Amino acid sequence: PERKRILRIMNSNRNKGSQKFREVLAFITKNNGITYAENKMKEYAAKAVSELAVFENNEVRQALEKFVSYAIERNK
Repeated sequence: PERKRILRIMNSNRNKGSQKFREVLAFITKNNGITYAENKMKEYAAKAVSELAVFENNEVRQALEKFVSYAIERNK
């Protein structure tokens, strides 16, 4: 029930207010959503780097590997 309500809030154009945002953020935090997303991000990053291993270790591959690292380590 709570999950469905949060999804409705997120999908509605009418619920863009800061109170609704705080409600969604509280739900995400309570359910460890940030930690889950960070772990998934790291999994995908490791898989991406591992997929690059089939290519010759050159400047282009190293740039792509650095881009993966940048994408997961940067702060907004």
